[in-house]
Amino acid sequence: MFKKTLSFFTSTIMILCFMTGCTSSAQDYDEAYISLISVPIDATIPDVLTLDSILSVTNPDPNNPEANLPAVTFAVFGYTNEQGEIEYYAYGKKEAVIDGELVQVEEGFYPIGFFRDNNTISVTLDIPAQKMTKSNPGTGTVTAYSDVPPFDFYTATETPGLFTFVDANGNTNFRVYATFDTGGNFYPANEDGTMITGALPIVSDYETTLQSAGTNAAARLLATPIACTNVQVIYKL
Repeated sequence: MFKKTLSFFTSTIMILCFMTGCTSSAQDYDEAYISLISVPIDATIPDVLTLDSILSVTNPDPNNPEANLPAVTFAVFGYTNEQGEIEYYAYGKKEAVIDGELVQVEEGFYPIGFFRDNNTISVTLDIPAQKMTKSNPGTGTVTAYSDVPPFDFYTATETPGLFTFVDANGNTNFRVYATFDTGGNFYPANEDGTMITGALPIVSDYETTLQSAGTNAAARLLATPIACTNVQVIYKL
């Protein structure tokens, strides 16, 4: 967790607000902010959340382009809800100005908007920024898949919609094609052919790495921070 003095924190906020603008909402404080940060070691990650990616954000100072600002690293988690939509979360801390001092008032997982497509990454804090207290993970309906599977190493089973493959470690992995009202996708599955509750859709790079190089290589791929810029990490409420 990053610790900053009030003056440094305030100047950073001014830089980010200048770059991206700030969203205002009614709060119990004159000023309040949420900063996206790394998950503390002693924090509990809800079982429903799956790691999607780790971002390493370096935002330039518009008033001093040559300045080397420290990178902010935080993780993006998510789960598939009952409607088949992905809900994304990032860990953050909420701080407020009380009696002229910046005081931390809470921390936890906050809902975010997240988009990643090759080199394009977008992150927004969902307003009002309420900590995650409940979830509604979905399982979808396992459906027969009549098209060509997305990977040539997928092997169809006797159960419609259920596929398997053996990774480089010799482990058998189960995948299902599950549909929601919003459409269908491939998801991690249990051996009995049911979608793992709340699982995120299969990602091509991770899947091919798992199959060709094994679990450790796939885990390293997932844990490697993605370098990006101009991603807002401090939000004024």
